[in-house]
Amino acid sequence: MKPLSRRTRFIYLAVSITAFLFTVPVAVFYASGYRFNGLSFVETGGVYVSVPLSDASVFINGKEEGVSSLFTRSFYTDNLIAGTYAVQVSREGYYPWVKKLTVEARIVTDVFAFLVPQSTLIREIEIREGDTASTTRAVSKNEYNAFVKAFARKIVSAPTQGGVATSTPVDTRAGAELYVEDGNLIVRWMKDSQSVPSSFCIKPSSCVQEFFIEKGRETTTNAQFFAGGVVYSTKESGIFLAENDVRPVPLVVPLYSRPGAQFRIVNGALIVKDGLSFYDISGF
Repeated sequence: MKPLSRRTRFIYLAVSITAFLFTVPVAVFYASGYRFNGLSFVETGGVYVSVPLSDASVFINGKEEGVSSLFTRSFYTDNLIAGTYAVQVSREGYYPWVKKLTVEARIVTDVFAFLVPQSTLIREIEIREGDTASTTRAVSKNEYNAFVKAFARKIVSAPTQGGVATSTPVDTRAGAELYVEDGNLIVRWMKDSQSVPSSFCIKPSSCVQEFFIEKGRETTTNAQFFAGGVVYSTKESGIFLAENDVRPVPLVVPLYSRPGAQFRIVNGALIVKDGLSFYDISGF
């Protein structure tokens, strides 16, 4: 085999150098979040969706990204041009969950899907030994007395004065606190602004320290963190479970639709008091 001529070797070297000089900037741009769009490069971002259950379908702008399983509970989609995207997670037997997320260049927008079953089990609590009907829950006298004591405790709440909050939180969890002020339900982030979770961010570059979960429509009487969201009661309509996220559209689900009903979380269980009767709501 004859050795390559000097001219041929020069051509190969020139082609290699040209290819190197072209591909390196492209690779750097790609790694930095740029994508080629038409005649120019544009910066892109991504969306990271966490799903708490298996067999849930994840969609972005109507396109299915995958189905969750025992080993796959998160989905990452990149190469998204900055803008607003509709993220939907659906699962049989659960309320559809939809969130409008703002994607910004070179930033990953993360969200946790808030899935609530469409059917929950409501059972009246009775002091009884042994088996009971499916509509009742048998408890001992000591357990029943624990419920009575829980509802005897006063809910801490006070209105604002001159725009300054005078109330103390009705519940606290992982840096967030719930307040009932002037009949409105507020969640506040109490740690430093650098550690604000994405649920407090209207978009990745714009976060708030507090937002309303319920404002103006009804009179909130009590609230607690529960089942990945916030359970709260109102004078007018009963008890609800709401998503704890400032981004639209927050999911709010009615749990017990009787005006004046009260609730407490006792040993991890959601207990409702309606008149003189106690009820257990489960199935979350």
